Amino acid sequence: MRRKLRIQLFFWVILGVLIFGISTNFYPYHYAILVSIDNLIFFAFVFYLNALFIFPKFYNSEKPGKFILLNILNMFALNTLFVITERYMFVNYAEVELPSHIEHPVAFRFLRSMFWMILIVTISTVYMIQDKLRKHQEISKKASEEKLNTELQLLKAQINPHFLFNALNNIYSLSYLKSEKAPEGILKLSAMLRYVIEDCRDETVTLKSEIQYIENYIAFQKMKAQDD
Repeated sequence: MRRKLRIQLFFWVILGVLIFGISTNFYPYHYAILVSIDNLIFFAFVFYLNALFIFPKFYNSEKPGKFILLNILNMFALNTLFVITERYMFVNYAEVELPSHIEHPVAFRFLRSMFWMILIVTISTVYMIQDKLRKHQEISKKASEEKLNTELQLLKAQINPHFLFNALNNIYSLSYLKSEKAPEGILKLSAMLRYVIEDCRDETVTLKSEIQYIENYIAFQKMKAQDD
């Protein structure tokens, strides 16, 4: 979540700096700040209305018609309001002497801002598609890990009884032969069972525990071999 917020904040800061830089070529600095804020507010509406509502509910890569139509209506409505707001700002700041080439027809300003909004919607859609793919990959990875863990647990359930029966047979053989190693064998079996049943429940085990288990297993097998 924090990473997503940082990415979005970085995007808006860069866009704001870009708009302000362009605006200062035509307007005084204090007016360029107002223009930049006005642009960012409307662009943010377009971006998040698509990202939080239109995309999650209506995006379908196979049938994108409704998604595209809603975004067109969204951009048209907000762009109309944006042009009106911009015009209102011009009227209220009439004392500012603006270059003559800024006095473009309303239709031109509408098309100019529409271009920006189409760009914002495109960026918003690409961002959401990437986020959707990332979540899908995380779900797939989690499902694979859970499947692997389940298979591992099933494998342990198959191995442990077989190992236990062999171990008990070894101890029986040592006891039958009245070997002095029978108590030691029981202790080693206890240590191995503790490792297999308790320690192996964790995702990771220490290398020391793994080595100790192998040493106990080898020593346990040697006990039977030496007494056979």
